[in-house]
Amino acid sequence: MTNGIAAHRAPQQKRSLAATQRMLEAGRELLNDRDIDQISVQDIVRVAGTSVGSFYHNFGTKDRFFATLVQEMATNREAIAMANFAGTPFDQLAKILVHGAVENHRRYQGLLRSTIRQHLSGSPVWEPITVMGQHITEEYIRRLELHLERPLKAREKERVAFAFVWLYGILAQSVLGLNTLSAYRIPDELFEEETTHIFSSLLQRAVPEKPVRSRPR
Repeated sequence: MTNGIAAHRAPQQKRSLAATQRMLEAGRELLNDRDIDQISVQDIVRVAGTSVGSFYHNFGTKDRFFATLVQEMATNREAIAMANFAGTPFDQLAKILVHGAVENHRRYQGLLRSTIRQHLSGSPVWEPITVMGQHITEEYIRRLELHLERPLKAREKERVAFAFVWLYGILAQSVLGLNTLSAYRIPDELFEEETTHIFSSLLQRAVPEKPVRSRPR
């Protein structure tokens, strides 16, 4: 009897998981054109091909649904960044980290735009992104200390952190469409190239590697 119940629940759980993923995908799609406040539960389930009952069973509220979208994005971005740390030579890290961050902001532009606006209105929904940024910054500092074979000083850590704050800030401005000057539009490839250049320069200035001088004989 117990085995029969378990066998019956397995397909239900798979269907529930599939419905959850369809609703999350629908949310990301709808956020490309509208803020979360302009999207109704009915909009989400219509695009996902699910039901209102399924939505409330899986998420409870629209706020929890939105928080799930943000958490999923932050978790995925952190996992990719950590994989980059593990498989990238140190001198290529800055370029790879910028590329990954830019791609993430392009992929989730609508979600990030709405998250920023919710954050500015006092919502705690930005917290997973803050934690993600802290983890990536801390891992970069750890890798840098291994590269230098010494611990960083407090001021050096602060300067490295500033470089990451600058990176995330310029990407947030890009998401909100603030990186334009009337008649000038920055091409995507130039934006990434210049962002990489400035981010790398900030990191180099944070902890300059002085050349080793040969001792006089």
